[in-house]
Amino acid sequence: MWELRREQLNLNHGNQELKVAVTNIFHDLRTPLTAICGYLDLLEQEESGDNVKKYLDVIRERTDTMRSLTEELFSCSLLAIQDEKLHIEQICINDTLEQSIAGFYGVLINKRILPDIQMSEIRVMRQLDKEAVRRSLQNILMQFATKLNISSWNE
Repeated sequence: MWELRREQLNLNHGNQELKVAVTNIFHDLRTPLTAICGYLDLLEQEESGDNVKKYLDVIRERTDTMRSLTEELFSCSLLAIQDEKLHIEQICINDTLEQSIAGFYGVLINKRILPDIQMSEIRVMRQLDKEAVRRSLQNILMQFATKLNISSWNE
């Protein structure tokens, strides 16, 4: 019995170390990537020839893809090693979706994109983990932002 408990403690300790390592790697990737995106923003504001613009567009697309993949890898890694149980509760999908879109709305407006958002008046209620649903919606919106070439949520 004691050996089983010791093994469980070792496993929990290993999971915690893995979480810390994944978080550190994520930040090690994210920091230079954020700097690259910042310099890219500055370069895109400069006057340049057609070739330079074309190259900057390619670099922007690749860095946005890398940022998206890094975020996705981080989320998946944490989910894979997460030892906590899901917190299942009755949630309104409409409210969670509306909150996620609202966080994205200002970025669209700053990019001079006026979204026409129409939410159903029928409340969709489900038994789900609200945080997991919120993360999923945020990932979808990040993919959308990448496709629109929107580099920052905090503009």
